[in-house]
Amino acid sequence: MRKLKVFSAMFLASLMTMSVATSVSALSWKDGALSKYYFTYTGGDEGVVSVTASDTNNTYNGAVEEGQTIVTKTGTIAWRDSYTNVTTFTVDVKPGYYIAGFNGNVGDGKLSQVDEDTYTFQFTDKGAEAWCYGDDVDFSINTEKYDYIFVDKNGRQVGAGKVGEKVIIENGQAPAGYQFDGWKLSDEIVIKNDENVKLTEDMVKLANESYEITVEPVTSKIVYKFVIKEGIKVGEGKIGEEIIFDQVVDKYGHDFKGWKLEDGTLIDNGSTLTYDIIDLLKLNNNVLVVEPEFVKKDVKFTLNKYINNNDKNGYGGELVEEVSFEAPFGTIIDENYIRNVLGITSEYKVIGEKSIVLNNLDENYVIDLAKEDKAYSGALREDYSFTYASKDDGIESVSYVVNGKEEKGSILDLNETVKITVNGWDLTNPKTIKFTVKVADGKELVLNCPGTDNEVTNNGDGTYSFQITVNGFNNNKQAHFDFSLNTVDKQ
Repeated sequence: MRKLKVFSAMFLASLMTMSVATSVSALSWKDGALSKYYFTYTGGDEGVVSVTASDTNNTYNGAVEEGQTIVTKTGTIAWRDSYTNVTTFTVDVKPGYYIAGFNGNVGDGKLSQVDEDTYTFQFTDKGAEAWCYGDDVDFSINTEKYDYIFVDKNGRQVGAGKVGEKVIIENGQAPAGYQFDGWKLSDEIVIKNDENVKLTEDMVKLANESYEITVEPVTSKIVYKFVIKEGIKVGEGKIGEEIIFDQVVDKYGHDFKGWKLEDGTLIDNGSTLTYDIIDLLKLNNNVLVVEPEFVKKDVKFTLNKYINNNDKNGYGGELVEEVSFEAPFGTIIDENYIRNVLGITSEYKVIGEKSIVLNNLDENYVIDLAKEDKAYSGALREDYSFTYASKDDGIESVSYVVNGKEEKGSILDLNETVKITVNGWDLTNPKTIKFTVKVADGKELVLNCPGTDNEVTNNGDGTYSFQITVNGFNNNKQAHFDFSLNTVDKQ
């Protein structure tokens, strides 16, 4: 039980516990003429709950309301028990209050504290012979509030308050990754420093005998948010727990690798929220901007290695090898990549100087390469070759036709070679290869083919033609022709 507080009122010298006289069941004629004593309760303040009264002669037993006067009686025969009568008032006060004193004519009243919220005070009266005492009583009751303090488990004061008034209490500390939620008084009561928090009767019931209420800090894990730069939330997490990302991001041609933090760290679903990450979050009001990190998918492509050309039509073209490769999405496969990354030697040139960008996962990408196998002069050799060596941007396409006993035609791309054979013994049956070149509008063709007169014919339809005729064995003759095609503005 809490220590009982000792009170001094105008009429009090000390607290005492009164012994109750032997009661009688009722007064009778043997007690003599009855003497009456009057007690008036003039009022109490907000701390008073109720006042009741009773006496040892059983002449009054019940509640006493403000402004009410009660009467108790004694006998007047000195040797009778009823001659002395003890009238006891019991006062119940609200939790958090105590009786600070009385006002009025209170005579020899004695005050005692029974428990935290209950007080008694008593008056002793005797028969009213002239030599006896016992004046009428009137009183009002004054209460005050206890000062309660809140202490932590180490006894350090963290707050204070009075019942019904605002609690003044500090905010507690929370470890990294946690937030302070309040002070726990009991399983049912948690408070924090808030304008609307008042000390309640339930709270004061938790105080010890020194009016201390022990509290302990309540903390919970902070829910940290992860957002992308547009401010859209993509995930959240708590310290020591797995981070949950609820947004799925896609980027064509890429595999999602994770979410990149400001320091470059990659995290994803299942990553643990660590203190290092929290240090970054603290700088951003517990919200961290992340950006998706992707890794490029590999895209397949094929290099076809040919001899001379890719027509395989009898004019020197032959497929040597098909080689499959993979490269990251978006890679440009060109002459430089083929040489420096794939390690293909310069004897193989890209047909048409074609380059491709690996930007379609469903595309069957193919680049053709050609290795020149040109004719060279020698005894009894019957082959001649023609290589499309270079061009400028004004050239749109080149085709060729071989005349003689047979006639075949095809499209010729840059870096391709056409190889034909003749009957070396039959000088009356030469072969002529005719090239037709389509040029851009407003352009005209300029031919550079060593070993020829470089003459071209304007066909009048945006194309130009030139031809080379060969026959007989090629010894002591030019067996190979390189031609370059350029354009100039039409005059």
